[in-house]
Amino acid sequence: MRFLLVALLLSGCAAFSLQPLTAKLASLKGQPVETAFHQLGYPDRQEVIAGRTVYYWGDDRSSCSVKIVATPDGKVDMGSIYGSPAGCGRFL
Repeated sequence: MRFLLVALLLSGCAAFSLQPLTAKLASLKGQPVETAFHQLGYPDRQEVIAGRTVYYWGDDRSSCSVKIVATPDGKVDMGSIYGSPAGCGRFL
């Protein structure tokens, strides 16, 4: 009985992945950065690197961080996510 309970709990954890958020970030490519703000909320910080604006959600202490790089004309060029599925759930 305990084995079954543990197996069910572990299968529930394994079923949740970062794939939905990865797909969401991929769908933003070419969209205005305001679209990302609408879906993810306003970023926690931003910086300009080589003429591109990099937006960050989360910080070093959080269990999830999202980064979006925007072109000089304000379109999403790429996005990435780092962290645990549980920690990143707030962005879904």
